[in-house]
Amino acid sequence: MAYAHGIGPGHVISLRGIFGPPRDLVARATRRLCRAIEGPTPVRFILMSSVSVNHPGRLDARRGSLERALLWLIRAFVPPSRDNQDAADFLWSEIGARSPFVQWVVVRPDTLADGDVSEYAVHESLVSSLLAPGKSRMANVAHFMCELATDPKTWETWMGKLPVIINGPRRSAIPL
Repeated sequence: MAYAHGIGPGHVISLRGIFGPPRDLVARATRRLCRAIEGPTPVRFILMSSVSVNHPGRLDARRGSLERALLWLIRAFVPPSRDNQDAADFLWSEIGARSPFVQWVVVRPDTLADGDVSEYAVHESLVSSLLAPGKSRMANVAHFMCELATDPKTWETWMGKLPVIINGPRRSAIPL
């Protein structure tokens, strides 16, 4: 199994990084990398995103109309938000399960926080709302991404999905 290395830091948190070019950094890099991958061995592609990304195919039924409207406004006026959604949409609709060479997971942490690795939970869909967010320690997100890259069972469980990771007791909608 081959592994794709990280694309880079994504959008920088500054006025220029958020509102300046390139506005499609993540989606463009995802498309280019996935389209460049050719066998003979499948490559695992792990994209870190956020819970503001809707699961393509409207599979995040938990969002209410106020939250959907808020996300529409955020995507309209904050380019990195639209960019992250476009990258997830590309993986879901263009790569999907059809590519024999690209296997993917989009990791969606909630509000990122500092701290050491602790217990965390991985869910197949949203757990909280944007208006009452949960927390995800950056160390927990990194730990889960390392598990995806190195543990075949974890990869098989989450391949082709958009898991949500939050701090808390280690449990899962799908057993790990």
